[in-house]
Amino acid sequence: MLSFQLLICITLLLVPFVSAHSFLVNPPAKLTVEEAFKQNPSTCGSTFDPKAHNVDWPGPIEENAKGLRDWMQKTKTTLKDIASIAKCETCGHTDGSFVVSNPKGPVQIGGLIHHGPCEVWLGSKRVFYEPFNCPSSINIDYSSCKDENCLLRVFLAGTHLNFPEFFEYCVTVKGTGANSSKKETDISTKTDKSTPKTQSDKQSQNTAAKAKTSKQSEKSETRRKSNRPKKLHRKRRTCKY
Repeated sequence: MLSFQLLICITLLLVPFVSAHSFLVNPPAKLTVEEAFKQNPSTCGSTFDPKAHNVDWPGPIEENAKGLRDWMQKTKTTLKDIASIAKCETCGHTDGSFVVSNPKGPVQIGGLIHHGPCEVWLGSKRVFYEPFNCPSSINIDYSSCKDENCLLRVFLAGTHLNFPEFFEYCVTVKGTGANSSKKETDISTKTDKSTPKTQSDKQSQNTAAKAKTSKQSEKSETRRKSNRPKKLHRKRRTCKY
């Protein structure tokens, strides 16, 4: 009985460590799985075998991360590429179509972040990369998104196993791109230009109105003078006696 109770205690102690993975906190993502499974790694169709791809993977997690870093630099490969090679499900357990308007603050990752590299992509551009220790808070420039909507993708690869353990989180961000800023600038510019133009038009209209009034006055004066009766100059008669 004692052995059974000890086994139960050990199992309960191990549960937090088994499920203690990471998850996206900000921007908030929409899950495609139950809340209890949000920290699970991405579902990949195959395992990215380091040896099969000539990646130095000697064993200790730090050395594995270094070997992966060197191989990525040599082959000009990204975590996004590796996740595709491993046939990992796009966006992991998050819904990439979920839209967050005007996200504020840094990208924040909660839970336990394994030792290894991470990347942040905004649309087709990689905006952050860390080869060894992925931080829980990542500052990115959302203005680098050139479209009105951009897919934000966060990749992590833990190097504590015999192969990279992938995590990916996605959310569509809206209202952060250059086009959106340009629209606001255009609207502001048009508004600023419209005011002096309107004042100029009013001044022109006032000047034209005064000129018109002056011409009308001149015409009236001319007409009044022309209608005035002419003086008759009668010839003076002289009587002769």
